[in-house]
Amino acid sequence: MENLLEKPVCVSLQANRNIGKLTVHITYPDTSTLIASFRAKHFEYLSRSFQLLTFGQCRSQKRGLTMTWYFRWRLHSMMT
Repeated sequence: MENLLEKPVCVSLQANRNIGKLTVHITYPDTSTLIASFRAKHFEYLSRSFQLLTFGQCRSQKRGLTMTWYFRWRLHSMMT
């Protein structure tokens, strides 16, 4: 299994009104590592789990050697 600690990772978390946004950028050292990671099932499982648990949206984008994951979900008021 690959070690993400060897790759630069940038995480951004935002909350705007009632929408939460999480963006994760992972930069890989070479194309073959990026392709192998993109084809790995763990990101697919993460995406499906996120959608199931939050009823949110998840999409990914590849640009150069960087893979970016975008997660969005509706924030609910804690007041009842």
